[in-house]
Amino acid sequence: MEYEIIIGMEVHAELATKTKMFCSCLNAPFESEPNTNVCPLCLGLPGTLPVMNKQAVEWTVDLGYDLGATIATFTKWDRKNYFYPDLPKGYQISQYDFPLLSGGVLEFRLGDEVKTVRVTRVHLEEDTGKLVHASTTSQESLRATSKESPASFVDFNRAGVPLLELVTEPEIHSAEEAKKFCKTYQFILQRRGIARADMEKGEMRCEANISVRPIGQQEFGTKVEVKNLNSFRSVERAIVYEAKRQIAALGAGEAIVQETRGWDEAKQQTYTQRRKETAADYRYFPEPDLPPVTPDALWDLAAKSRDSFGYPHLEAKAMHHELGIAADVADFFTSNSEAFAYWTELREELAEPTKVQKQQLQMAASVYTNTDTARQLNPTQLVELAGLVVAGTISHLQVRRVIDTVVAQGLEPTEVVDKLDLKQVSNEGELEVIIDGVLASNQDAVTKYQAGEQQVYGYLVGQVMRATKGKANPETVNKILKEKLV
Repeated sequence: MEYEIIIGMEVHAELATKTKMFCSCLNAPFESEPNTNVCPLCLGLPGTLPVMNKQAVEWTVDLGYDLGATIATFTKWDRKNYFYPDLPKGYQISQYDFPLLSGGVLEFRLGDEVKTVRVTRVHLEEDTGKLVHASTTSQESLRATSKESPASFVDFNRAGVPLLELVTEPEIHSAEEAKKFCKTYQFILQRRGIARADMEKGEMRCEANISVRPIGQQEFGTKVEVKNLNSFRSVERAIVYEAKRQIAALGAGEAIVQETRGWDEAKQQTYTQRRKETAADYRYFPEPDLPPVTPDALWDLAAKSRDSFGYPHLEAKAMHHELGIAADVADFFTSNSEAFAYWTELREELAEPTKVQKQQLQMAASVYTNTDTARQLNPTQLVELAGLVVAGTISHLQVRRVIDTVVAQGLEPTEVVDKLDLKQVSNEGELEVIIDGVLASNQDAVTKYQAGEQQVYGYLVGQVMRATKGKANPETVNKILKEKLV
């Protein structure tokens, strides 16, 4: 029997506000010593009263325009009750039945196809603290009082950080789709500047609700939630493993249990964590210390047009069709916010490019994508280097040498070209003399080529380049060489 995979994603992202969600503590959990950015409120001490971070709500509303979501005219805060060592109050301030955003879609390209996944809701809440599980060695260094191993320590710097949760409809059907969905959402968050979304630091965490069902069956299978996936690779591998596990269980006549599972990166498998809670288990009730949130009272939403940054695949399409950037290069620049930020600066160097400047921009983008060391150049230097190639001042074969010298010696591209005498030789008369000498010295290769051994042509071109120290214009070399080998 063949099965299809049904996946719904839940993605948590910490907002990059200056302060925490309900207090004035600094929102910098990774830049400070443990338990230094804390106060009585985020430590859950009695007698404290929370105050809402307006910036966090405003950023969430802005994201709603990107997703085409419905922005609530009324919403409220709720207490989500559960016990965990890193949750100091014993409850989390969240949103239950009235989220800030509902509906909307997120688009992404997978191969040649554009996929659309509907968003169920987006709501705000506060993050928990962080447990640090120490080894015996670290116990000793931290002067732990317990002599038993292992020990765990709690850092509350993260407790109370604004946390944005997005929940999708179960409309994703493969691990690859799920990974691309998460990458696209990360791009939008980072480009808008509302979240760093660094998965390695836990600033963005993904959870997958996975079920399988026989192809053609309308009813959903029993879903299993796999929590806290902290890399795109983990998202993909965990879904593949869990889907295979469920299919194998059904094939053996076993029932799938609704539960929460974790992902063991070392063993590359999921494992049971706990029975899946329901809303009743969390005993939601309205937060008595915070007033309802009415976004339209805080901002004139009716007068605000959709301020969308656009999706990565639309950005790539525009780069390709409007500026002639190669499709794979455009995809690279829209694969993450860091690359896209560099592209934006490149684009600003040539604000309204002429035909020649478009070629310069295309060359700069290609060099950045295909040459790792080029990413150490600033956009002005890269555009200057690309201009030297487009103008024929240097051969593209000299690009890497110029880049390496710029990085090593702190010179500008034009200074390197002059210092190393790298200007391209394009004079046909000068090159003809050099090519005649190469052919005279390589008569065996000439005879083989004329006898039909086409592969030796590259060898002859290489000898010409060697004779000119790589400065010969490749197009001119090909023109003269082919004429002489007829």
